[in-house]
Amino acid sequence: MSMQGIILSVVILLFAYGIHYCWLLLPIINGYGAKYMCSSIFIVGYSERQQRTEDLDMFPMKYVTFTVNTNDLSVSASLFRFAQRKAIYRNGLGAILISELTEDQIHAQTFNKPISPDINQDNIPWSMDNKLDDDDCFPSNINQTLLQGAINNLFIERDPTKLIRTRAIVISYDVKLIAE
Repeated sequence: MSMQGIILSVVILLFAYGIHYCWLLLPIINGYGAKYMCSSIFIVGYSERQQRTEDLDMFPMKYVTFTVNTNDLSVSASLFRFAQRKAIYRNGLGAILISELTEDQIHAQTFNKPISPDINQDNIPWSMDNKLDDDDCFPSNINQTLLQGAINNLFIERDPTKLIRTRAIVISYDVKLIAE
């Protein structure tokens, strides 16, 4: 076999491997995007545009086509129209990626969901009644000013090419909530 034949064979093998690799990778990329977008829109309440610009604006997610269906509470995703994946939102259960079961089978499932207590969730002490009350004092061995500065620092976007996009932070010390 000539040198040109060997090079051509290697190029064909690499090309075939690339196609195989993409064939395995595309369902993962599309599944992640569909599930993430579905959760963000129907659970958190973000807009599709907000998710695209803030969380899914990186390679290869920026090239995925999303179709949001507010009628059946679903999001479909495909990259270059290949390996389409779909996630659906179910009230009280969250978003699920359609994979092993059909969409009809998923919708037909029944669950005994617990009834939410009729209390103001904002007044429940955090974790196991260890909420830092007004009567409690801040731990004396922690500099509150430095801690607040460190927290504020986590929300500053210093490099527009490497965004942090911190949404929230919770700090506990000695099983007590001291900052959020």
